[in-house]
Amino acid sequence: MPSDARPSFAARYALITLIALTLLNYLDKVVLVVGTEPMRRALGLNDLQLGMVQGLGISLAGALGGIPLAWLADRYDRRWVLAACIVLWSSFTTLRAFAGGFAEILASTAGMAVAEAALIPIAYAVLPALYSGRHLARANIIFYAAGALGYPLAMTVTGGLFKLVEQHLASLPDFLARMESWRSVSFLVGVAGPVFALMALGIEKQKRAPPGKDVESVESIDAEKQPTVKEYIRVSWRALTGTFGAISFVAIGFTPMLAWLAPAVARRFGSTPAEVGSQIGTLFVAATLLGLLLSWAFQRVLETKDQALVPLKVAPILCLIAAISAASLVFATSSTAVYAFVFVLITALVSFNAGMPLIYQTLLPAHLRASLSAVFISVLTAFSSASPVAVGYISDKFAGNNSAVFIAMAAIGAPALLFASYLLRAFRVHVNAAIATAGTRPS
Repeated sequence: MPSDARPSFAARYALITLIALTLLNYLDKVVLVVGTEPMRRALGLNDLQLGMVQGLGISLAGALGGIPLAWLADRYDRRWVLAACIVLWSSFTTLRAFAGGFAEILASTAGMAVAEAALIPIAYAVLPALYSGRHLARANIIFYAAGALGYPLAMTVTGGLFKLVEQHLASLPDFLARMESWRSVSFLVGVAGPVFALMALGIEKQKRAPPGKDVESVESIDAEKQPTVKEYIRVSWRALTGTFGAISFVAIGFTPMLAWLAPAVARRFGSTPAEVGSQIGTLFVAATLLGLLLSWAFQRVLETKDQALVPLKVAPILCLIAAISAASLVFATSSTAVYAFVFVLITALVSFNAGMPLIYQTLLPAHLRASLSAVFISVLTAFSSASPVAVGYISDKFAGNNSAVFIAMAAIGAPALLFASYLLRAFRVHVNAAIATAGTRPS
């Protein structure tokens, strides 16, 4: 379609559907997080096992599943691949309701994560076929915002679901009424999957490009004059360390907040799943919106000749603020104090994460973006999947202390975020030089 052409109904429908699927994706994960504490008591799980479920079960399994599913989506009708994945991940969410122990919880979570891993690569393949020019840029921003807000919105919705289930047990079918609330909510969220699968099938069928060509255009590249992956890493390893290294250590500090904040608050202050879900959901929505607003404001206020350099100016400060907030969790004596520290931390890291894509999109040569991004995702997944496990391990060492999870979160998060700030400062000159000589800008 022409760059200025108004997006079609099919394009708008696809974007709305992908946003809805993103929310469903987070709901499947967040039900597990909000229900962690009652599930732990019901199944006799320890914190190391919970960390393995949140880390290895979701992050690592998702990374392994994304590659083959994306390969299928590039070769067959993306709508059917996506619909099949929705049914599959929803089935595993439903099966979680009948889990009898750690092995079943880990298996159902891993299966869910593998199937869900197809959503993002398929979404970013669908949008360029339906949007172009400034409309594509706008659609990408909207989809990014949906992803950024998906977790906190899912927290709020999940808290409401737990409250509804607990208040209306008598109205539920007998087999659901006899279940603990975390099982009932898992079942209800899972059985909604086929409806969303039908929505996915309503997306317009994608045209296939000739081998080696893009649907919209072909970027002319003289391969003989461009560096290989090995050559580029050898020349630019300092710049890559400063950017991708910092992002990876931010993931270490950020991921435990997603996995452990709800059970930590429930355990320390006796909050119910409904209270935790609603409170943390509202907190994350507010902090995410403020973080996105700050990232936009930085770009407007700190305009430079090369806008990719703007995030480099503020990123080290944002990481430092987040590190201080993570360390402060140890001293929180009320849920209000915890939420205040986490609000500052999430705001800073959302602003950081919103600005970093512009840096590495500008940094990487166009013909190496896919290859180097795949390497980056693998490294990032390894870091993010390990940190919830580490929190669980440290927490077990402080067994009997109802602040153990907060101690563990601070012990992992604060040093990691401080090191991310150091990497950004130490390698900033190399990142600047690499951006200046990359010879490419995102289209």
